[in-house]
Amino acid sequence: MTEQNENTGNWNQPWLWFTLAPLILSVVLGLTMLAISIKVQDGLVTDDYSKEGLAINERIEREVTAKEKNIQISLKFDDITGDFVADFKSDLESHPEKLLLEIIHPVKSDLDVIVYLTHQINGRYIGQLAQTVQQKRYLRVSDPDNNIWVLVDEFQFPLKDTITLKAN
Repeated sequence: MTEQNENTGNWNQPWLWFTLAPLILSVVLGLTMLAISIKVQDGLVTDDYSKEGLAINERIEREVTAKEKNIQISLKFDDITGDFVADFKSDLESHPEKLLLEIIHPVKSDLDVIVYLTHQINGRYIGQLAQTVQQKRYLRVSDPDNNIWVLVDEFQFPLKDTITLKAN
């Protein structure tokens, strides 16, 4: 009986498999994670951090300018027609010819929407949204011709009431 136990290989011993199982599992999971990381692009990571940092500083300067000029926009959205109506108030000498309204998705840039609001009369601007927008979005309003100020805030779509954008 002892001869038969000596001739059986170590692979039949449970302690060997108990010891090797975590090692084998680690190698298999590691290779799986490596394959996934190679195949899937990480679109949320920015390649150039220095440019992003400079852009943040520029945006802060533009927000400070909006506060200094007392820029305030009341924005009303009609979800049936898709029309935006904006009332613009500021200490600027004249009203811009058009405003750039960016409706920005927090994570996916392909869901961002741009609407140009054209000046009608006495600080009233009108623009049309071509597609429906749902969920939380960031609204950014600026003058596309004279890029010195910006207003940014966060809202839940669809907008039910008139909202007011002003510099903090």
